[in-house]
Amino acid sequence: NNISKPAPVGDAGKVPIRFYIITLAVALLILLPYAFKPSEFGPIISAAEAKTLPAFLPDGWSNFFHKNPIKFWFCGKRSGILPTEWCGLAFKYSFLLIPPQLWAALALPILLRNPNRFPLVKQMREIDILPQILIASVSWFLIAHALLFKLHLPNRYTEHSFRIVVAIAATITITSLLDTLLNYQLSIPNPKSKILNLKSKITLSFLIAFALFLYPPILKLQDYSFAADSYAVAEVPALHKFFLSQPKDITIASIAKEANNIPSFAYRSILVGGQGYALPYHKKYYAQIQQRTLDLISAQYSTDLKQVRRFIQSYGVDLWLLERAAFTLYYVENNNWMEEFQAKQPIVEKIKKGTIPTLSTLLDKCSVFDTETFAVLQASCILKQPN
Repeated sequence: NNISKPAPVGDAGKVPIRFYIITLAVALLILLPYAFKPSEFGPIISAAEAKTLPAFLPDGWSNFFHKNPIKFWFCGKRSGILPTEWCGLAFKYSFLLIPPQLWAALALPILLRNPNRFPLVKQMREIDILPQILIASVSWFLIAHALLFKLHLPNRYTEHSFRIVVAIAATITITSLLDTLLNYQLSIPNPKSKILNLKSKITLSFLIAFALFLYPPILKLQDYSFAADSYAVAEVPALHKFFLSQPKDITIASIAKEANNIPSFAYRSILVGGQGYALPYHKKYYAQIQQRTLDLISAQYSTDLKQVRRFIQSYGVDLWLLERAAFTLYYVENNNWMEEFQAKQPIVEKIKKGTIPTLSTLLDKCSVFDTETFAVLQASCILKQPN
């Protein structure tokens, strides 16, 4: 009888204010050294500097600044407040095709204001956490915009929390509506009416199930990915199997898009990567990426074997992944990576003049792996070639 009841879970009133003060103080002490210690990747780029880089412009691989304010504030992959797939549906098809759970979530406040009509909402506990999450997310979104890039990307503070809050709120709304409907059916005294209402319930259940199962196929028929998982897929699995068979400490040089997948699928190091690697937020890091990329492009299309050798020795390259079409005019003219680093035009002019890059003459001599699309050259073989 002397056993006391435990405090309700989540009862903020039972937690002393000193707990929050101590927690905040500990967090500040942990973060304090980072405020004074310079980053090995260099200072973070400013908004003014970012506006001068092609990578941040609308067609860049890390595009951030958009002239359209709706795109910038709402639908930008890095700058907008909404999850990108919501905007994808709205822009490509119709505003009404925004995920239907969003509309259900927006109806939740109406249900909460009418608890007598929707009695199930009276049993909701700690539902205040949902608006609190939204307020915190939007606040940090705005702060991130005000301190652009110092808190990384604004979208990161709302994209995932919006998905979570909407999913939970929509579930509560749909469950409350079904509960109210079922209670209404059970309250009808007339047996004949009950039979009719049973048919109505069956019809309603069928319509709900039909809508749930129909929505994904409709999206797929319209060439819209469902689910929007953004998983990377290896275009040439045999290529990654080959790299897996090589020593773990090798370095692979390539400007091919498939090279971006090598660390994930083959667990081997690449000299430099494109989208996903060439992140322009830290100056020193990006300067190294830029220099490596320019040196790689220059060496790949060089007609001087000595330059190719210097590149291999300077960066410790072991294997060189080449696309067989890499030395064609079409390939170079349509290579976005070269364009981002403003290296495309000089190479286009060389190819038009009929110059033959050194590596293109070694595709058969030094190749250790071949497919219809790719060739992997052994760096040691290139070094042994006579001038």
